Amino acid sequence: MSVKLYVSDFHMGAGASSQHEDFKYHPPGVSMYDTTRDFVLDKYFADFINWITTNLNHCPDIQLYLNGDIFDFSMISLPGESIAFPYEKEAGEKIKIIMMAHAQFFDALVKFCAQENTTLKFFKGNHDWELNWPTVQKLIIDRILPAHPEKVHFLYEELDKGTYCRHGENEPSIKNNNAKPIITYVELGKLPAALKKSRLNFALREVLDVPLSYYMLQELMYNLKPYNYLMGRMYTHGFVWLDAIKNIGCQSWYRSRLFPFYATYYFFRVLFYHILFARFWHIKMKTSLKKILQLLWWTMAGVLKGTAPRDSALKILHNKEDVDCVIYSHEHQYTFEVIQVNNKVKTYINTGTWTPQIREKMAAKIIPWKRFLWLQDCLKLVRGILAKPKLELVWKCSVALETIDKDGNKNRRLVEWSLEEKTLKQMS
Repeated sequence: MSVKLYVSDFHMGAGASSQHEDFKYHPPGVSMYDTTRDFVLDKYFADFINWITTNLNHCPDIQLYLNGDIFDFSMISLPGESIAFPYEKEAGEKIKIIMMAHAQFFDALVKFCAQENTTLKFFKGNHDWELNWPTVQKLIIDRILPAHPEKVHFLYEELDKGTYCRHGENEPSIKNNNAKPIITYVELGKLPAALKKSRLNFALREVLDVPLSYYMLQELMYNLKPYNYLMGRMYTHGFVWLDAIKNIGCQSWYRSRLFPFYATYYFFRVLFYHILFARFWHIKMKTSLKKILQLLWWTMAGVLKGTAPRDSALKILHNKEDVDCVIYSHEHQYTFEVIQVNNKVKTYINTGTWTPQIREKMAAKIIPWKRFLWLQDCLKLVRGILAKPKLELVWKCSVALETIDKDGNKNRRLVEWSLEEKTLKQMS
């Protein structure tokens, strides 16, 4: 029997003491500046790996899929360097910081890969696109299993036995160039006029080929996280902005009283800096004002219509006869959905995230009919302005589980890792 386990979106950074670290527990109600009681979640992942190696060792094939955004390079700065430098050397330094901060996580992967029947697959997400660099891949392999590098894979997508898997980012403003992820220095050298205009005075180096908005979002989020704990920890940020406007001058456990002012400052600084003083690598990555505004709208209101992982997944399930299951992540909300396509049962799974999330307590859907969704959105906005919303912690360690028996029969489920019972159980 073959067993595949899928997890994603850990967003590992520089460790528990870092305000930019997401793969940690921070007690609700404790000031965001107080990290003395924070701890990284590595031990829970280590327990998960221990369970796998103990209870599934009879299976001839066990595959662990780390489905993107396991690491968050955008939330780590280097001394004297900008957060957005897209170079290989800097990416290598950042993965070293992550490995030091999350030693128990990597020790667990060492234990997993040491088993004869295991395979480890890293999928590249929009926050760890730096996994395309050979230096980063080598550092990870050397840390986990240097004697057998063939057991560790770095992928963008995979179609295997009817299951299509990738991270799932599809927004036009942040979509990565999977076909050719790295721009060579030779290609950059063919742009002499543009390079002179950017006042280039140092040697060309290869860079990642991603949209300019990729770096804009990184810098905006990085600079605002110290002033609002909820940045990056909520599915949509509409509450964050509305709360900041409603409570200008007030402070809470998750918000600095200066946040609205810093948000305004960094927004215009990033916009001004990237549009008027674009670095030379932006030449190949420049984007339109429309896409920049799309990015900002997505940040405030959620995934753009038509570009959510579910939209992309349903399109694949309807158009691809050889795909009967799509497994995505990206949006931090676990999902298990079964649909009928031409009398055939197909499945969409989103693996969600293991990082604790904060969400606004919401009532049931006001209007279920799609033609009135605009009215529902307006009512939600009015309620957000007039009412005093409550926040709640959402923390489920979701795992997509796929088994294939010797006859080729497949079974797919969405389960969760129980932190207390230390076992996999059906998602509640």
